[in-house]
Amino acid sequence: MMGRRSAPWLLLGALGVSGCATIGHAPAKTTETPIKTKRRNVPTKQAAGDVEQDGTRIRVAATRLCEVQETVVVRHHEVRERTNQSSGADILAGVAGGGLALSGALVYSDARRVYPKDTTSRTYNDVGPSGARGIGVGLIGAGAVLLAISAVDAIRASGSDESVSDRPREPEVRETGVACGIPYAGATVGLRRSGRELAVGVTDDRGRLDSDLVDQLPRGLLAGGDVQALTVTVEGQAVGEGDPAPFVAAAARRAWGRVDLRACEAATEMRECNAALASENDFPVTAEAAEVRRVVKRSRARIADAERIAAQARAAKEAELAKQEAKDAAAATLRAKQQQQRAQAGAACRGACSSGCKGNASCTAQCIAAKCQ
Repeated sequence: MMGRRSAPWLLLGALGVSGCATIGHAPAKTTETPIKTKRRNVPTKQAAGDVEQDGTRIRVAATRLCEVQETVVVRHHEVRERTNQSSGADILAGVAGGGLALSGALVYSDARRVYPKDTTSRTYNDVGPSGARGIGVGLIGAGAVLLAISAVDAIRASGSDESVSDRPREPEVRETGVACGIPYAGATVGLRRSGRELAVGVTDDRGRLDSDLVDQLPRGLLAGGDVQALTVTVEGQAVGEGDPAPFVAAAARRAWGRVDLRACEAATEMRECNAALASENDFPVTAEAAEVRRVVKRSRARIADAERIAAQARAAKEAELAKQEAKDAAAATLRAKQQQQRAQAGAACRGACSSGCKGNASCTAQCIAAKCQ
């Protein structure tokens, strides 16, 4: 009777702990197998260009340089083994199922030895052989259910989940500075000479600039007697060279056109030759510069002579003034001395009058008026 009543509860308990087993995954195992390689050109800020020059007109065709990037595509194979995260409960269910099934088999096989359910018999048994067989079958069934649950969970936890995908790796740069024919639109074009650089324009959508720069280049960029070439730049990077001679000639013509050599030749001060000297300094190898040097040499000599004569005249005048000042000083000294002598004589006369008149004021006054004037 105890077996009949306890078996359902044991079955329910086993089902409760093992019927909802959680199936998880072990850490993934991955492998990557390269399957193909892709190469592509990626534009950079590096520049190249073709330069043409016609006099003072410059034509530039600018292009971007590329870097070659290589991307490896790999087949990503991921395997995740399934695991029973409630394996303890399934083990308990399996052990319990096996025990119940074994007990049921024993009860069933021993049922023939159970006394019959005969109330008149001295060996009366409330269960009887058929009841014992029923209990055995029930225990076997309960054990089979628990064993089946363990088996199902074992099957669910067996095997693995797999995924396969093609993935690109991070691209790697294999080559740089590769010509790829991409126009460099909106790039700043400049001219560099003697360490100075001047932006002269911006390329169009085709990466081109075509411009007459005769009025754009400042005099300072072209001045000097050296023959250093003009470096054409795109975004500050040298892409070609230009001949400075046409630009220098044009700048020299403009400079000499503003110089009045006649004013320098008639100058009374050397500062009146400053404009001519500035152009001679900027463009020293021209014929006009040689003429400026000759005119300046003559003017400098003439101005030096005039300054020497003026200096001598100033010195003579200053000497005459010094001589007159000395005479005036001597006369002033004499006058002062004479005034002092008169003052001393007057004082002595007044003293004598006062002494002779014995202190009589009227007598003294008459004496001074008569003798001390």
